[in-house]
Amino acid sequence: MSFDAIKWAMGQKVGKSSTKFLLVAMANCVNEKESLDVCWPSVGHLCEATDLDRKTVLDGVRRLREFGLITDTGTRRGVTGQVIVYRLNLGQLAIHQETQNTPENGTVKGDSNTENGTVKESQNRDSSENGTVPFFPHNSTVFPIKESRFSHITVPKTGHGTKKEPRKETRKEPRTRGERAGSSFDALAMSLPDWLPVDIWATWVKDRIDRKKPVTEAGAKLQLRSLEKLRGEGHDPVLVIEHAIEKSWQGLYAGKDGSTRKVATGSAVSSAGAVVGRHPIGSDEYLVDNRDAQWWRDAGFLNVWEAANARCWHNNAHKFRDGKVVPAEQEVHA
Repeated sequence: MSFDAIKWAMGQKVGKSSTKFLLVAMANCVNEKESLDVCWPSVGHLCEATDLDRKTVLDGVRRLREFGLITDTGTRRGVTGQVIVYRLNLGQLAIHQETQNTPENGTVKGDSNTENGTVKESQNRDSSENGTVPFFPHNSTVFPIKESRFSHITVPKTGHGTKKEPRKETRKEPRTRGERAGSSFDALAMSLPDWLPVDIWATWVKDRIDRKKPVTEAGAKLQLRSLEKLRGEGHDPVLVIEHAIEKSWQGLYAGKDGSTRKVATGSAVSSAGAVVGRHPIGSDEYLVDNRDAQWWRDAGFLNVWEAANARCWHNNAHKFRDGKVVPAEQEVHA
């Protein structure tokens, strides 16, 4: 980085802020260890450094070359050997001046007849009082004085059509969540079956509202129908709702691990912690009843379903050790 190069770039008048920013970015790439006026930034680097698109960068480089501020040295660098090495002409001063239709002798030429350098009033827009336009050479550093775009003459106020009527502000009452959704349905007010506690249903409805997915009228009817079906299959509606809230579900489904099934009441518990006498051995209900039993743990299984896959039950768990069947002489009898 060269501070002299950056200072020089900041002092140039190139007519466009993007082109000047591009010149400053190139000056920032000057390596003082090699040269005070040479840099070789790639187009991609200039795009990233200036936040300009590729087309703007290429157009800006072209303008800088036309102004004579940078020169292609003919050398190429970079990994690909195709990056142009530019020389910053630190002694050059940019002349940003429109050269199109510039008069050669200081007078304006046109199709209309002019005499002694005068022009008609209809054509006299930027001319001086004697009808001539001052001549400035292409390489001159003198700029014509810019005329203000604003008139110094104060226009009197007429009062016609300039007064604005005060805008009346109407305060809108905040709408409820049901109104914002375009429906006035309240899932908490609907009638529930006797087997479904009101508080657990209210917890489910509130959870859906907190997730910004309120229960609609059609959805509530279908969910109650699903709960009734699951209840007939042996699932506890309370456990089903709690399981759905825990899993952040929007619907009500049975737990695949049997965690939503009803826990049997009045069943006998054996010395091995097994719940027996309620359901047939090996049934889903039997496995749910024994999911917290000790016998499958003593047999070396991770859970009751893994024990069931090995055909291990409470009455033959003594034949297993570390999850495998052991010889008869090694059986552990409770």
